[in-house]
Amino acid sequence: MTQHKLTSCQPLIVGIGGGKGGVGKSMVSSNLAVQYALAGLKVIIIDLDFGAANLHTIFGLRQPPKSLGDYFNSPRSQLANYLVKTNVDGLQLVPSSGFVPELANLRHQQRVKLVNHIKTLDCDLVLLDLGAGSSLNVVDFFSMCHAGIVVATPEPTAVVNAYEFLKNVVYRIFFRMLKNNKHLTLLLKQSIKPNNALGIRTIADLIREVRKHSEWAADTIEDVCNDLCFHLVFNQARKTSDLQLGTKLNEICRKYLGIQLNFSGMVFFSEEVPACVYKMCPISLAAPDSVTSKTLKSIAATTFNRIARQLMDENAPDSFDQQIARAGHSIQTDFERNLLTQKRLQKMRERQYLTPAALEMVGLES
Repeated sequence: MTQHKLTSCQPLIVGIGGGKGGVGKSMVSSNLAVQYALAGLKVIIIDLDFGAANLHTIFGLRQPPKSLGDYFNSPRSQLANYLVKTNVDGLQLVPSSGFVPELANLRHQQRVKLVNHIKTLDCDLVLLDLGAGSSLNVVDFFSMCHAGIVVATPEPTAVVNAYEFLKNVVYRIFFRMLKNNKHLTLLLKQSIKPNNALGIRTIADLIREVRKHSEWAADTIEDVCNDLCFHLVFNQARKTSDLQLGTKLNEICRKYLGIQLNFSGMVFFSEEVPACVYKMCPISLAAPDSVTSKTLKSIAATTFNRIARQLMDENAPDSFDQQIARAGHSIQTDFERNLLTQKRLQKMRERQYLTPAALEMVGLES
């Protein structure tokens, strides 16, 4: 990863989201932030999960001194004044602690203010840890980023929710782009309905209908789909064959949304992760030599390099299938090493059931 800013005017902004709760977005985002900071980047991570903010606890803060609730309740506030230092050099956090009902549905002016302030932050990289689902807040913030990371668990419901999330993001971009054209806005609304009278089932169908009214708008939609930069991270995987669901998700996105995903990597289930959450410390710091930490370091580097190359208009990235094929060997190795780690942890747990007297009987020291 480069240690220099891509631009001098604003930081690179990357959103981390997904359609389903409990897939580990905060775990992934917090550890990516740590990995980027350790690589020498100046990083700010913002907790935008207003309904279940917990990012501050991962960094060991039970009650942060300031948060987004304070920021929005102060009309003339500047986001830079609400940064909280972490125990990682180069990494700062904007917490969103406490229950603030007003944050569940931010007003348009509040969203604009926050986005404008994010763009002026003095750093190399801003990571937005977004809430679950496809609310207007989540979709809006995800769609304004330079790139987005979609976190999903390799199970059918999570994959379906990830697709629905991406569909909402894509259409939100279209609506914002064509908001001044009432006729095309109406066409967009009709196209979302299943079995609509226009026969629109895919983005290709939508472009066909839009082209009847505006060549420029049709070409723009096509360009947007080609330029969208979404990266898939599978979390809590149990077996290497889970990759097949990633391939399926990409096929559906390509067919119906006209976009190609990038495969960033797969994190296997590890009991070390919840243990680190309990300790209130990212696994990248608590267990830097673990399989999970090394996987997250690889995901951080792979994702950043692909985003940077795309923003610099370099050669088009490899296809999703090529990316998975290239990652196949390391994923198999991660799986085998992680399996050994889990077996070791299981043996340690089983040993805890033996009393000192029982251990002495079998010639072991307690």
